[in-house]
Amino acid sequence: MDTDVPITKCIDDRLGRVGIARHIADMLIGAPADHSIVFGLSGSWGSGKTSVLNMVGELLSEASCCVPIGCLHPRCATWAAGPRTRCADAPNCSAR
Repeated sequence: MDTDVPITKCIDDRLGRVGIARHIADMLIGAPADHSIVFGLSGSWGSGKTSVLNMVGELLSEASCCVPIGCLHPRCATWAAGPRTRCADAPNCSAR
């Protein structure tokens, strides 16, 4: 039996969502440092939103870059991070 547990790595993607995760990561990496970016990821329960965010986080970590957001991880205190802060460096971030 399969459980509804989000994947954490791109290599585990069996539903072809790594493409959208790569697109989001590329947009964040290429964004000008002096711009604010907000994006929403909408979908019904169990549709893979957390998996996509986990893959984006993995891709950003692989790129070893600072992105112009406080934190991408959903369990992270985004308001506690400053600009140009990597997610893993943000306070209260469970993505370390």
